[in-house]
Amino acid sequence: MENDEVYVTDGPPGSGWSWSGGENDGKIHGPLRLAEIRVENNGQNDCFDLTLVKLDIQASCSPQKQCIVTTEWTDKNNFCATLQSMSKDPLQGILSWTLKTWDGDIVGENHQNIITPSPRRTQTNLYSVTLSAGRNKVY
Repeated sequence: MENDEVYVTDGPPGSGWSWSGGENDGKIHGPLRLAEIRVENNGQNDCFDLTLVKLDIQASCSPQKQCIVTTEWTDKNNFCATLQSMSKDPLQGILSWTLKTWDGDIVGENHQNIITPSPRRTQTNLYSVTLSAGRNKVY
């Protein structure tokens, strides 16, 4: 292409980078997920065409930060934990969860040895929570 330019930069938390979401503690938490590339014009009304031809990202992080876990309630006593590994190799670990009330009382907990699925595949586990007397659902 005519007028091709290559731009190389170190990733966050370097100058000019921002991040959002996560644990709201001001720290970057893995795994890396690219959500947006933004070009800001600093108040200028200039127009230009930008074509992204290729995006190469070289990243590394410890195996402890290469797995995404999301959860979803299926009904009042059961929830699913879905694992997705970003590692090229299966990872062994322990999936631990603790469910507490707003007052800090433990409603349920579990620790399970797991092996993560291959990259770009997910593994979903169903968990049941037995609620104490007087509770009919978890919020």
